[in-house]
Amino acid sequence: MIINNYPWHDALWKRLLPWRIDAPHAILLHGPSGIGKVDLGKRLARFWLCEAPTAQDACGTCPSCTFVALDHHPDLQLIRPEALALSEGTREGADDEGEAQEGDDEKTSKRAPSHEIRIGQIQALLESTVTGSHRGGRRVVLIYPAETMNPFTANALLKLLEEPPPATHLVLVCDAPERLIATVLSRCQQVAVPPADWAQASAWLAAQGVSEPATWLAEAGGGPLAAWRAAGADETVLEARRAVLAGLARGEALDALALAERLAKIDRSLVVGWLQRYTWDLLGYRLAARIRYYPSEKAAISALALGLDPVSMARYAKALAGLRRAADHPLNARLFFEDLLLRYAGSVAGT
Repeated sequence: MIINNYPWHDALWKRLLPWRIDAPHAILLHGPSGIGKVDLGKRLARFWLCEAPTAQDACGTCPSCTFVALDHHPDLQLIRPEALALSEGTREGADDEGEAQEGDDEKTSKRAPSHEIRIGQIQALLESTVTGSHRGGRRVVLIYPAETMNPFTANALLKLLEEPPPATHLVLVCDAPERLIATVLSRCQQVAVPPADWAQASAWLAAQGVSEPATWLAEAGGGPLAAWRAAGADETVLEARRAVLAGLARGEALDALALAERLAKIDRSLVVGWLQRYTWDLLGYRLAARIRYYPSEKAAISALALGLDPVSMARYAKALAGLRRAADHPLNARLFFEDLLLRYAGSVAGT
């Protein structure tokens, strides 16, 4: 397990150091996306499990730290959606519910990796915490993104939050605490992870080899890790992004059908995200002369915003939120993008 330390976490980390001795049984790390909250949670877990910690951090060399580095610490459990576990290169923390069994029809027994934390994962967690820790110390459970628990899954977790076993600590990480049920929120010590300092984030991005860090940081809403991932996308994605921004700049003259065909193989959630940010900038400039995400596109955005009907564009922004939730569905990609872009052109035109 690679655990990165980021300079914008330094001040908060110092405030968390006393928890090495007396940590709450459950904490909730929440804050803007793309600022490394999961890495912070992993760093805390390693610190709490370390067998020879320094005053400032885990030692990095004891058997416990070695197990953490190898992703094999018996007292550290990661609970996250199966799709996320697979993208991180492991199935650890994903349950086996719904997988194909020998002799089953593949078409009916296989399912797509879940984007939610499933109730089976929490039930397995409850069973594993009945016994003591394997190394005779603490046990740490990292749950992320916590908002991907549906109400049934979150309610299953309540038993562990209400009656935590000795020396067991839960670290929940999320972008949107308002999406967690109130009973979970009330049983966690909430820790607000502040946004990254803009100067620190820009310097960090430049050190990673990102050109125009301010541009990418603005598009990512100030999240340096999100900016780094976006800037480092493969050239096909970067070309698609440029094509979308150029198309959106044309307003109602956008050739929706041609652009939709060009985007057919691009991740739909990425495209919806580009459109959402552009739409918010159009509304922001129309109502307050403010551009947040695409300052480099100011000329086009300001020109379009002059004749914009904010009510029509606000309706489109609301529709985009629903379309983003449908982005993972097995829909025809070209038709999905055609609908998306035709709605945009109509909204710019005020129809």
